Amino acid sequence: RLGFQPVAQTAFVAYGTKDLTEIPRDFRGPVWHVEESVTRHLAEQALAWTYRPGGHQYLARIVWQVELVGLANTTGLAQAIDEEGLTRISGELDSPDRVRRVNFLPHGLSIYHVIDPTQDWTVRVAELRKRLLLIPARTNLGFIRSYRGLTNSWPQSDLPPIYPHVEEVDVRYNVPLLASMTPDVHGLQLLTSAHLDRAHDLSRWTITNLGGGRHLVEASDLSQWYAADEPSPDVLAQARADFGEMIMTRERIAAESPWHD
Repeated sequence: RLGFQPVAQTAFVAYGTKDLTEIPRDFRGPVWHVEESVTRHLAEQALAWTYRPGGHQYLARIVWQVELVGLANTTGLAQAIDEEGLTRISGELDSPDRVRRVNFLPHGLSIYHVIDPTQDWTVRVAELRKRLLLIPARTNLGFIRSYRGLTNSWPQSDLPPIYPHVEEVDVRYNVPLLASMTPDVHGLQLLTSAHLDRAHDLSRWTITNLGGGRHLVEASDLSQWYAADEPSPDVLAQARADFGEMIMTRERIAAESPWHD
């Protein structure tokens, strides 16, 4: 609906799923594959977060969209997510256009958007930090990026900063590896202990232990990552060096493929 391309702070989150290796390697159909209790919790949170008093709230699937009234729609949203995963809930305000949107995608992937030109970037990032922390123990990876516009793809690899070693398809076909690898480094991310074990040097980063083998890892100066559309090449290069073997490459994917032959 937006007729312009504002900077959108966006959180990408990969939730823990049932065993995806039970699904044939070459099948990437719309299977959400997350436990029912987790799905219902996420649906409830998404409805509450996108609800905007005085605005409009929409539930969308692949070929249709309906406007919701009130907040008593948790069961319906949870069922929609579980059936295919390809489900979107959004809350919108006019004059100026402001959007909060959550996309649920196959294999436990989700996207949280905030577009609000009335808010400073620090407020938008703080909102998305809360999205990363919704259910840490059941989250395999989460990170926040900035760029212009909205996306329905996870992760979006054709927008800056472009991932250094992989494409979107490499990640989408190897979702189980997100519990120990990340497609790139970001200013703020939720990682597992398995991620941290691969790191080269995180002494420049602030690490908060969330329990359950989960950690919030953030840059000391978030303005370098989120005040502009993208971090500087120097900031990005140093961060990638710090994260080391945690960052996905096609060689690491091949060496640690989760799929049974």
